[in-house]
Amino acid sequence: MSKKKLLIAITILIIAAICGYLYFYGTNESTYADITDLNNEYNIDNELTDAQQKLNSDIKPAQIYVDSFDKNAIALTFDGLPDPTTTDRLLDLLDKYQIKATFFVDGSTAAKDNDSLKKIYQRKYPIGNYTYVGLAELDKIPTEEVLAQLLKTQKVIKVTTGTAPDIFKAPRTIYTDKLLKIAAAAGLNAAVKTNVYVNPDTLTTDAAAESFVNQIIPGSIVSVPIATPVNRVKYEPGKTDEKPAFDKQPGLNVNMSDDNKHQNIVDVTERLLKALQKRSMPTEYITDFRLVNQLNNKYSLNDTASFDAVKTFTQKMVFLTDKLFFKKAFAAAQDYQVIRQNNNSIKAAPINLILTTEPAVCFTFAGLSKPSVVYSILAQLKQMNATGTFFVMKNDIDKNPQLIQTIINSGNEVGVGIRSLKNADFYSTCSEIDYVQNRLKSMGATPQLAMQPWGGITDDTREAVSAMGLTMIGSYVSVVKSNMKDYTSPQQVMQELFGKYVYSMGRGWIVYFRLDYYTDDSLAGKVMDLIKRDKINNIAYNSFYDDPRINPNNDSAYSIKSVSSVLFNKTYRYKFATENKVPEQ
Repeated sequence: MSKKKLLIAITILIIAAICGYLYFYGTNESTYADITDLNNEYNIDNELTDAQQKLNSDIKPAQIYVDSFDKNAIALTFDGLPDPTTTDRLLDLLDKYQIKATFFVDGSTAAKDNDSLKKIYQRKYPIGNYTYVGLAELDKIPTEEVLAQLLKTQKVIKVTTGTAPDIFKAPRTIYTDKLLKIAAAAGLNAAVKTNVYVNPDTLTTDAAAESFVNQIIPGSIVSVPIATPVNRVKYEPGKTDEKPAFDKQPGLNVNMSDDNKHQNIVDVTERLLKALQKRSMPTEYITDFRLVNQLNNKYSLNDTASFDAVKTFTQKMVFLTDKLFFKKAFAAAQDYQVIRQNNNSIKAAPINLILTTEPAVCFTFAGLSKPSVVYSILAQLKQMNATGTFFVMKNDIDKNPQLIQTIINSGNEVGVGIRSLKNADFYSTCSEIDYVQNRLKSMGATPQLAMQPWGGITDDTREAVSAMGLTMIGSYVSVVKSNMKDYTSPQQVMQELFGKYVYSMGRGWIVYFRLDYYTDDSLAGKVMDLIKRDKINNIAYNSFYDDPRINPNNDSAYSIKSVSSVLFNKTYRYKFATENKVPEQ
């Protein structure tokens, strides 16, 4: 190429570069609707001033939508604004399955993608405020920053649709009185508190979705995550992010590794909606659910939950029971994401043996599906002057609440039984624990213990037990083995369990009986009787008061007690010293 031609080519390239710069960067931004910033259009200076004035006047706090026990329906929410293609497909699914749902929109995504927001609005689905970036833990963030997050999202949605939302939610957030006042100052009348979260990566099949849906309590608020919650990060000079950033575009599947593959949210939603349809579980909008006030960190029922609105006699009884219990026991829907975060990944360790000097053995029972067996065991315990701990599962309390009430009335302890379910995760386990706890509390019991009587115990289950504030129990002796199912005599079972060399029980041993396991319904009771006679009654330690003239009832013999009565008796409990607490000398 000659020098003349090369010079011409370079000149053309320079001119092209200048033209490109002028085209892309020299044009006034305000003339483009797709510019993310749009400072003039979404300016909130006036709104901020107005909101601050309202806060200074001690504005009334916003209220909270929570689960509604009087409903045979759920409320479904999508948290975050999907990309346009995903939005189209989700809206089509909602129409196909005739599902009511509420979309909580993060303002920054809506500012970049007006089309998705407009489609949702045009299809008449309610829209809520999800903060500007889906910011988590609003209760821990300064007032000015919270106001900016809420007000800017209000402005984006109003500019796009003509209507500002009056409800909001924020991920991993506790709705304090202060936060609810800030929300009210931003023009929001109510927050929404979810009690069931969908983990998309667990709903990999229709069967998994059905299992998940079957665990949902009617009246729950169920949320599907679209946006990833954003944590507020403090700037620290000299500290850099160890992981390289990447730009995730709408609809782009980003696979960092085989371990990080995520389920497509449209596929997950369809599985969820199909499962809801199969269970015949209807949906309602959030605004049809119960509205409560936040007062002194406790919820109180608002007049919105009207007794007159509840039609049937059964529903009225549920309403009255719930209203009484709601005030008594703070039975508000729990945000399992928040309690998971507050639990700091602690996993409950099952207690198989209680370290105690008390001369007592603990009997535990599960598998309460055969009422006749349970009633027989209760009669035996009474005859033995003993008490035990019965672990109640969701299906037990649903099928035979009167049996559970009888156990409680008899003076025996009840705990939360956790089912071994194939697709259970942290959130579904919390939901199940919550359900059983609330039902037991309404019957007058306060469960402190949890047990998964059979099946492998996952880390999610152990974490859920810890997060829900329960103590997890195992067993030192399990009177259940796979080869015992068809045994016909208690001696066979005893030989299998103890062999020749175990002559007696030890202090704090936990002995577990599954009452619906044996083919012979009477075998569990016979084994329990034989254990008491052969392995407990033969234990009596010598002391000065063993003289029959002083102690005719032989009170030095070991007794059979409930787990809590031994476990939480500090007078007799002890701990082994750890190495770092032993003095060197």
